[in-house]
Amino acid sequence: MAEMINKKFELKSRYPGYKNLIFVCLIALVAGIGSGIVIESYYNYLARRSFENTRPAGEGKASKNLRQAVSVPFTVNGPDFSTTIDPAIMSSWVETYFRSYTNAEELRFISGKIKDTIADYSKKIDSSPVNAILTADENGKIKESVPAKAGVIFDANASENAIRIVLINGRHEADLVVTEMTPPISADSLSKLGIINLLGHGESDFKGSSVSRIHNIKMGAAKFNNMFLDPGSEFSFNNLLGEVTASTGYVPEMVIKNKQIIPEYGGGLCQVATTMFRSAIYSGLPITERQAHSIPVRYYNPQGFDATIYPPTVDLKFLNDTGNQILIQARAVGTKLFIDFFGHSDGRKVELVGPDILETTPEGSMKMILKRIVKKEGEPDIINVFRSFYRSPAEYPVVRNPLE
Repeated sequence: MAEMINKKFELKSRYPGYKNLIFVCLIALVAGIGSGIVIESYYNYLARRSFENTRPAGEGKASKNLRQAVSVPFTVNGPDFSTTIDPAIMSSWVETYFRSYTNAEELRFISGKIKDTIADYSKKIDSSPVNAILTADENGKIKESVPAKAGVIFDANASENAIRIVLINGRHEADLVVTEMTPPISADSLSKLGIINLLGHGESDFKGSSVSRIHNIKMGAAKFNNMFLDPGSEFSFNNLLGEVTASTGYVPEMVIKNKQIIPEYGGGLCQVATTMFRSAIYSGLPITERQAHSIPVRYYNPQGFDATIYPPTVDLKFLNDTGNQILIQARAVGTKLFIDFFGHSDGRKVELVGPDILETTPEGSMKMILKRIVKKEGEPDIINVFRSFYRSPAEYPVVRNPLE
C-alpha cells in the first residue's frame, strides 16, 4: 500500500498535468468511437444508394424513338427517286441489350446492317460526269453546244449515318448522301486554263462505209476525244492511238497495203487521221509529218487534203506552237466526223489555196497540190505546200476474205 502511494506521488511529481492528460485521452477515445459510427453510417448510405441505382430504370429517349421508328415504314430519298423500306427489313438493323449502368433493356444499331440494305442504291444513283461538247460563236469564242453535266456517286457510309440520326430522333424519312463530280471539260473550266477559242475545225464524210469501218472510225475518234496537247509538244497520231488489234476493240476492214486492198484490223482509221490533219491545217499548226494515200479514196474528198497512217511506220505529226494547251474534241454525227482544236488564239489566220489538180490520167492517177498561208498581224508568216501523188486504183486489186 505504501508502495502504491509512493508511486502516485512520484507520478504526480514527474507529471503535474497527468489528470489533464488522462482527460484528453478519454476525449480522444470517445471521439474515435463516434467517428467510426459516422463513417459506418456514411458507408451504409452509399451502399443503399448503389443498390438503388442497380434497380432497372426506364428506357432512354433515343432507344424509345428508335423502337418506334423501326416499327413503321421508312422512306429514303435519292436524287431522282424515293423508296419505302418495310419494318420487317428495318428490324434486322437493330438489336436489344441491357445498359450496364441502368440495367434497362434498350435498342441499338447493328454495325453495317443499314449499309447492306442500301448498297444497291448505287446502281440507281451513280452516274459519270458528262463533258461539254464545244463549239464557237461568231467571234470564235468557245461555247457549249451540249452542256456539261455533273456526275453523282452514292455515299453508302454517310447515308447510313444519316439514316441512324433520323431514326434516333424518331423520324421516318431521310435523304441519301451523294457526292457530286464536276466534269473536267466545260466552258467555265477551260476558260481558267486559258482555252477560250476555236483554233481549227476539220471534217470528213464516211458515207457508204461498212458497219465494221464505221466501228473502227468511232473507236479511233474516241481515243482522241477530249485530249489535251501541251504547249511545245509534238502530236503523234500513232503514239496516242496505241495498239490496233482485236484485243483493243478493232475489227478487220479494208486497208491499202503492199499494193493491195486487204482486210486488216483497224481499217478506216485513216478517216480519223485525215480529219485530224484538216483541223491541224486550219489551226495553223506546223505539220512535221504527213503522207497522202497511195490511191485516191472517195471518203477523203477533196483529194489532196488527206493523211494516211500505218503504225508504226507511217504517222501524222504536228507541233503545238501556240504557247498554250490545246483541247482536241472528236465526234461522229451521222456519216460525218468532226475534229475541233480549242486553245488560246495568238491571232494567226489561215488561208488555203487548193487543193488543185496538177495532173491526172484516164486510169485515175493524179497529182495534187495544197498551199497554206499562215498570217500573223495580217502578213504572211509561213507558207506550206503539201503535194500528193496518187496511183491508179486499178493497180491495187482487192483481196477479200475467202470466208466472205
